Amino acid sequence: MKRISIIIASALLFGSSGLAQAATHDHHDHTQTEQAVNVITSQGVVKQINLDTHKVTITHDPIPALNWPAMTMRFTASSREQIQSLNVNDKVSFEFIQQGNLSLLQRITVMK
Repeated sequence: MKRISIIIASALLFGSSGLAQAATHDHHDHTQTEQAVNVITSQGVVKQINLDTHKVTITHDPIPALNWPAMTMRFTASSREQIQSLNVNDKVSFEFIQQGNLSLLQRITVMK
């Protein structure tokens, strides 16, 4: 009986330390992923808004962080609510992340 208790205690001890290591490893990977995301800030003028597809077209200033000249391009909002208060010709300040060919808006505000 004593031997079974020792085996069970060992299993619990090693099992829980393995879980702790897994949890620590998971957190570490998540932190590295967050650090790898580069949020880019720019300003521009809204040219078109499509609430159905959550897209907004903006003529923006040059973006040195990406070596982009000033241009007109489409950005994707995370939700309709993020862009529903915008109007064509609004001057905006915005933040986005670039994921491949997709430019994902993180924040957009009308400048006064």
